[in-house]
Amino acid sequence: METVILKPLQHRGQENIAIYFQKNAVIQSLIQKQADAKWSKTNSCWYVPLSKENYQQLADILKGKADLKNEELKKYLVGKKEGNDRSTFQDKPLRETIGKNNPVKKALPAQQRGLRHPVSKENKEALLKF
Repeated sequence: METVILKPLQHRGQENIAIYFQKNAVIQSLIQKQADAKWSKTNSCWYVPLSKENYQQLADILKGKADLKNEELKKYLVGKKEGNDRSTFQDKPLRETIGKNNPVKKALPAQQRGLRHPVSKENKEALLKF
């Protein structure tokens, strides 16, 4: 059985459910036609607006056809319900694929790309002089 991962996604100023899975024509057709999912070239995933109805529709459509993994989506929604600042969920990219490569955009700040070694004060000064 195929695995489908559901994650929170900020796209075009809206909260969405990102849908990640290995290339599978059956699953793609189901989510595209029955759930009215859209493709995000920017995030390399299918997505639908974040709502209880859309989540339930995805779960119903994929029942018996795919194994849903939604831990990150649940974590996001629980944090949102508890009133946590949404920025805490955006300190790392929300997108990920199952498969070969999906590089993090180089335009993101180092902290968002997951780099753990910031530039030292001396190196910043040298960089600015350069």
